[in-house]
Amino acid sequence: MSSRILGLTLATAVLLPPGLALAQAAGPDQPAASPAASSAPAASASAPDAQAPTTAPASPTPAAAAAPAAAGAPIPVALVITPELKAVVWSHASELMRPMYLLGDVNNLGMATSLTLEQTLKAMGLDVHVVESADEAQKLSAISYVLTPTIQRFEEHNKGLTTFAPFEETIVVQWKVVDAKGNTVLLDTALATAIGKLGNNFVAAKHAKAIEMQMLADLQDKSTALLHPVLVNP
Repeated sequence: MSSRILGLTLATAVLLPPGLALAQAAGPDQPAASPAASSAPAASASAPDAQAPTTAPASPTPAAAAAPAAAGAPIPVALVITPELKAVVWSHASELMRPMYLLGDVNNLGMATSLTLEQTLKAMGLDVHVVESADEAQKLSAISYVLTPTIQRFEEHNKGLTTFAPFEETIVVQWKVVDAKGNTVLLDTALATAIGKLGNNFVAAKHAKAIEMQMLADLQDKSTALLHPVLVNP
């Protein structure tokens, strides 16, 4: 009788699916393994074969990009303003003997011209060092050019018989430019003029100063035209 039951059990195990056959063989005292649990190792075994997604390298930020080249430092130059240049005046007569339009600082042509020439170089973006002589300029370090202006001619005259006639002022400045090797790279003159009217004695000095400033503005333009091609764009 027991052999019949054993034979029937074996036959059933052959016909049933593998999972159910394992449950039959385990007996009533042991819990049967679920199909999901038996298949878990296979799933976990395939996990290492899957590749982790790769992340593309981040593009460089603008801050990490190469910075633009810094602008070059201003060209250092020495401007020789001699005491003789600063001492130039329209008239050497005493203030009591001077005409009304030359009273006050309007007579100090050399001082006004010196300031204009210095401002001309600074407006060109140059690093200006004002000295009183060429020998003093040679003592400066890292100077690219030495510039020596000289007032060669200056004049003012009334074109009529009264102070209400056209009044003209003229100045001629010679520029000498020497490079760091001692070579003269420029020797030329700038001629500037201005015309206005003095008017009566109450406004003559004010109008004369305005004419002088107009002449010096013309001098700045003429000097820039001479110097810029040599100093800034050689």
